[in-house]
Amino acid sequence: MKQTILFCFHPDRIKNFYPLIKFLSKEFEILILTTSKNFKKIEQTDTQSFAKIYFADKANLSFKILSKMQTFLSKYVKFSLAQIALKYVHIGYFINEHKITSKIYKKHHFKALIPHDDRTFRYFIGSIIFAKKHNIPIILPYLYLSGYYTLPMFHNSKYWEKSNLCKYQNYTFKKFSNYGTQKYEEHFYFPAFIIQAQYSYHKFLSKNPFFTGCGTNDIVILDNEITKFHYSKVKEIDMKKVEILGDINLDNLHKSYQNRFTIKEKFKQKYHLDDRKIAIFAAQQLYEHGCSSFDECLADNEFIINSIIQNNIQLIISLHPVMNIANYAHWQQKFPCVIADENLMDFLPIGDIFIHGNSSTAIWAIFCGVKTLNLWFWGDDSIEFFKLYKSMWNLYDRNLTKETIKKLIDTNIDFSDDWNKMARDKVFDGKTKQRYLKLLKSL
Repeated sequence: MKQTILFCFHPDRIKNFYPLIKFLSKEFEILILTTSKNFKKIEQTDTQSFAKIYFADKANLSFKILSKMQTFLSKYVKFSLAQIALKYVHIGYFINEHKITSKIYKKHHFKALIPHDDRTFRYFIGSIIFAKKHNIPIILPYLYLSGYYTLPMFHNSKYWEKSNLCKYQNYTFKKFSNYGTQKYEEHFYFPAFIIQAQYSYHKFLSKNPFFTGCGTNDIVILDNEITKFHYSKVKEIDMKKVEILGDINLDNLHKSYQNRFTIKEKFKQKYHLDDRKIAIFAAQQLYEHGCSSFDECLADNEFIINSIIQNNIQLIISLHPVMNIANYAHWQQKFPCVIADENLMDFLPIGDIFIHGNSSTAIWAIFCGVKTLNLWFWGDDSIEFFKLYKSMWNLYDRNLTKETIKKLIDTNIDFSDDWNKMARDKVFDGKTKQRYLKLLKSL
């Protein structure tokens, strides 16, 4: 009987880990616990060819009733009674999910549990309890950079320590303000009812939810040595648990890097590019993350686009997955630019310069030796992380955008120091999946 690897992933994250899941299915039985929302039929059908999928949100009537209760109560979250009720609604989710999934899991012989996060456990807390009870290793994969930045909660009073939303919120924030690091600059990562629910139910409240790796886990996987140094400053992370295997996206990126000249020719034909240098801009998803209005988001992005094209270079725009292309397609008529159909990792190596705003994908550009400009106009603390990369330029004054882009294009950048500190040759080799397999076999 094959051992089983259990993936507890949000549908959007399954797509990122699709190559790894498929690769591991050759050695293990794969069980995926996810939710039906945002899971496209074509992706679901393809994944089901090599994995069993279980939808937690379709488990039984109890979840539907609780979901309706949550929707109703959320409208009145400023009242203490609504927040207290929401706490118990979430605990109800946890109890039901644990009860239902335990029956399924008893039919399997598990090797490991791989959740997409260790900060919030909606739909997945029963799996965590089952794993801890049966001594099943919990492996936290590397999905994205985390830290004290780009927080939509900065714009929502539910997360503000001094918002005086209600007495229950004030009581909860005061009670948990010294439980690890729950707040940053007077903002909490979770609203009060989530803090209470996760702590009350088996104390599954992360000691520092701003960072992945501070919750319930046995192994924390990171992408490279510089990220490890960044995480080592977080007191709530047990660095003895850290393993550097690489970013699973690096395997596809490495393939693109190896074939970058062929990809560039295909892009020339598809998007009618010429021989001028290419700038790739990761459009800012400020509106989608609740950090600005839609009009403000458009204005910020169009300012950057204008600054790029004034340097007589070709522009390819990459939209974040949460951005609806229908809202931005008009840029291709308004400006001399194209919005790529492809994922960023599939064409990033063809760029001469990569322009972003505090995006962890900038690390991909450095792996590929692409000049990188970080637009630090929105003032979050990610700058302390990006400063660790000496080849990356950070721009603080938006009025200097055009000139800085021109200067970076004309400057030779030495990537060797960053590559050495990252241990690039050990993790940028197209073999991340094999390192995951080796780790799993060693358990």
